[in-house]
Formats: sequence, C-alpha cells, structure tokens
Amino acid sequence: MVYGNMSIILEPGVYFYIGSARGPGGALARIVRHLSRGKRVWWHIDKLLECPGISICGVFLMKTINCDCEFEVTRVFREKFNYIPRFGSSDKRKDLSHLFKCSNLVECLSQIYVLLEAVECLEEIVYAEY
Repeated sequence: MVYGNMSIILEPGVYFYIGSARGPGGALARIVRHLSRGKRVWWHIDKLLECPGISICGVFLMKTINCDCEFEVTRVFREKFNYIPRFGSSDKRKDLSHLFKCSNLVECLSQIYVLLEAVECLEEIVYAEY
C-alpha cells in the first residue's frame, strides 16, 4: 500500500485503527462513510480499506471526557501492541501511530477492552460487531 510518500507492506493479521469523529454527524456518520464503497479516498483509513483482502470485523465506539483522548489511547496501545509507524497520525505528531497489530481477533478484542477500561479520559466504551 502506498501511504503518502512511503510504501507500507502489512503482513496478514488483525489490525485496529484509532480515529476521531469530530466532524458533522459525529461517530455514526464517520463510521458509515468508512464502511461505504465508492467514496472519495481522503483519510488514512480510507486508503487502507481500499486494499484487497481488508475487511472490518467491528468498531469500538468511545465517548471521551475531553476532546483529545487519542494520544492517551495510542500511548497505552503502544505499550502492548506492535504498531505501524506514522500511520494515521500525521495530524498528531505526538502519536507515533494510529494503526496497531495483534495476534488474533478474540485475543485482540479482550486485550483492547481491558486496556481501554484503564484509560481515564474515556467515559463509555461500546463494541459493535460488523
């Protein structure tokens, strides 16, 4: 996959992406947009979802106490998971990545949920299977 001025080769596996949804329509509108086909490729995740063999298994929706909770979430995830450097975080230079990899889906979901529950800036966490 070509990403900006670099190429990224993703090994097969389970990946998860961290993104915000502060635009018009909020989280639901952003998620529906990402799941739709034929959209303008604009966001980092759009480029990833255009690649063959990529599918979405589910979505974690997180209500935050403050507006910039992404850094704290990505910091916690970096301690536990491998990540793809600079992917999805070009607008947040402090965040080293917004794309993480884990071993398998079941293990990944349980680890993510446990880690998210420890993040103090999160008020509510919901997982929706796709």
